[in-house]
Amino acid sequence: MIRIETKTIFVNGNDFEYAVMGTRSPAIILINGAGGPIEGWYKIWGKFGHESVLFAYNRLGMGKSSKPKEPQTGMVMVKDLKEILLSLKIYPPYIIVGHSLGGFIAHLFAITYPDDVCGIVFLESSTIQDALSERKKEKAIGKSDFSEVSHVLSTINQIQESGIFPNIPITVVAGNKPAFGWIMPKAVKEGRMNHQKELLSLSGRGRVTIARKSGHFPQLSEPDLVINEINSLLQEVTDDK
Repeated sequence: MIRIETKTIFVNGNDFEYAVMGTRSPAIILINGAGGPIEGWYKIWGKFGHESVLFAYNRLGMGKSSKPKEPQTGMVMVKDLKEILLSLKIYPPYIIVGHSLGGFIAHLFAITYPDDVCGIVFLESSTIQDALSERKKEKAIGKSDFSEVSHVLSTINQIQESGIFPNIPITVVAGNKPAFGWIMPKAVKEGRMNHQKELLSLSGRGRVTIARKSGHFPQLSEPDLVINEINSLLQEVTDDK
């Protein structure tokens, strides 16, 4: 197992645990899913071409990062990420890889800072359609909780009320097996896959790759596929320069 060396940085009144390596642009920004730690990237860490800057971090409430002191809506997390990157002198353009809930953060970051983002990999990303179907789950958690999972609907509202998604290349990596290994009716599975493919409507420059051996974590079950897709996008945006 590759050990990911981490440090902490104090930003916006909080400590954030992070890892960074590489020197070249564009920087690859890895955004964890809900509850996922930096270590979840260990199978792909450092395995990209061009010696690009590679960055990952733990959002508030994870690892050595501080506990949240305010509701963790998408815009709060986007602004924290922006400030962390600037504080570390990791300058745009960025290729953002958003896993699960991290896909919402990647989406909102690209809308908020369109000039900063040159490409996105939606890695088994959360989708608005799927999240809205789980509203009862969020209600049960309760709004008094500051955690990001408790404020998914607020994050969705922020995405829907924000600007236009930039015309950048995107790659959607979708697992072919039921998420989390749950028993999933065929119709639900097909609907979820359709929602993944509909992410392509965000941009006129997109493609879908099906991770046929994977459920919700292709970066663990098919790391080579994920590495290849990120490298392909890296090559595409490099050729665009």
